[in-house]
Amino acid sequence: MKRLFLSLLACLMFACLAEAQRTHDTIYLKNGSILYGQIIEELPDTQVKIRLRDGSLLICPYSDLERIEYSTGRASFYEEPRTPYLNWHFDAGYLFGPSERQHAGLFASYGARFNRSLFLGIGSGFIYAMTETVDMVIPVYGHLRAYLPVRGPIKPFVDLRPGYGFAPMHGVFGFYGSAVVGLDLWRFTCGVGVSTVRNSSGGDPLLDREPIPYRATGFILRIGMTL
Repeated sequence: MKRLFLSLLACLMFACLAEAQRTHDTIYLKNGSILYGQIIEELPDTQVKIRLRDGSLLICPYSDLERIEYSTGRASFYEEPRTPYLNWHFDAGYLFGPSERQHAGLFASYGARFNRSLFLGIGSGFIYAMTETVDMVIPVYGHLRAYLPVRGPIKPFVDLRPGYGFAPMHGVFGFYGSAVVGLDLWRFTCGVGVSTVRNSSGGDPLLDREPIPYRATGFILRIGMTL
């Protein structure tokens, strides 16, 4: 019995040592995620098939790859793109909260992604007041998105967009900004945060009043995608 126990223990130690000495390929995705596993099939300019460390199988399109670090010196069809690389961000937002109006908007940003963790760009879009009157604001903003350095396909991020908004129907402009925390899963994103639109004008001296055609601060929900 003692010999059997020692034999089983030796086999277990050998298996653990073999597993510890196994090396894995490291796959960096454009959304900032890092995957560890063995690349078992590679189709040039099409896709790679990866067996992850937990045994699951993942098929990843080439368009989602940033670079691959192989565990051995074997040849690769994959050609690492130059960094930084350019990205489009598209999303839709819904603003609600203590303000008297609710708002919906569509946004697009274009910029550069640096070292898998930082995006810098500029963006614009349309924001509509969900009221009987048609009020519209066109924001122009700087776009900064910082990704947290975590492993796996889900990537948390912080998204900041400071800028100005212009209301063409009223000829006024003012501050626009938002701060959102969210999650990036492959190319799709969702987030929640706060946003403000504060447009004002010099008023109408004949009517002795200062019109405020578009002013709101509240919570914002966003869903979108990255290309």
